[in-house]
Amino acid sequence: MRGEQHVFYSLLSAVIFLPLIAKTGDPLFLLLISIGIFIGSLAPDADAADSAIMHGLSGGRGNIRTLRRHTVLVLPFFGYLIRYFIYFPVSLFVYIVTFGRVKPKHRGLLHSLFGIITASALLLIYITIISGLFSNLLELFIRGGFSDTNAGAITGITGGVYETSPGDFFSSRPEAVFCTGILAGAFLHLLEDSCTHSGVFWLFPFKNTKISGTIIPKSKRNWLIVLVLGTAASASLFAGINYQSPELYLKILPALIFILAWIVVLFISGSLKR
Repeated sequence: MRGEQHVFYSLLSAVIFLPLIAKTGDPLFLLLISIGIFIGSLAPDADAADSAIMHGLSGGRGNIRTLRRHTVLVLPFFGYLIRYFIYFPVSLFVYIVTFGRVKPKHRGLLHSLFGIITASALLLIYITIISGLFSNLLELFIRGGFSDTNAGAITGITGGVYETSPGDFFSSRPEAVFCTGILAGAFLHLLEDSCTHSGVFWLFPFKNTKISGTIIPKSKRNWLIVLVLGTAASASLFAGINYQSPELYLKILPALIFILAWIVVLFISGSLKR
């Protein structure tokens, strides 16, 4: 499955949960988790050097081409970070622990539940360290380069970085929200690849049971998948707008719609027949 298809299907699937995400009332939460899902939808392919996560999306015309070209500035950063600081080290660890039985390969470690959970956790650690160092350097710059009065004024403006109230968004750690989006996007990537001939070894490296379908990138059934996911997203948005109570109903409904939609998608792809 091509990179742009992964992105489109993942974001369309994520829209199903938009009514639930919107309940947070925080646009930054929505932005971070959306960016996380976008990057995460390509992250498992960091095990392939020629993938979109390593080089950015290409092709298209006009504004679409311009938009895709901007991904060249963002995606490779995470691609190289995941490939060289997560995928290779974890693959080496698994190789040693299994006495050479499990070797690094495309659609291997990063295309499994163990792989995407481990990658998301390590990415959270890396981003937390990087953001912590940046915050400390910024704080030193503010306190060292300005008077106490100016430092106080700037600290007040950037207070979300250093001091936050319990109800403030930043107190919930934005890097955790972002990496949750990464994990969600990677999970959706695995669902999507489960529709293809190559399939996914979900329990790798513990078990070699593969779920696969018969979808190819140019298959006309891709339009059926778009129709199913689009209908599911529309139904969820309609319910979210028109039915605000009971609150438990609003929390459960998106998950039920998502599960039902993907059961239909897996059936269309032939994955449930294997």
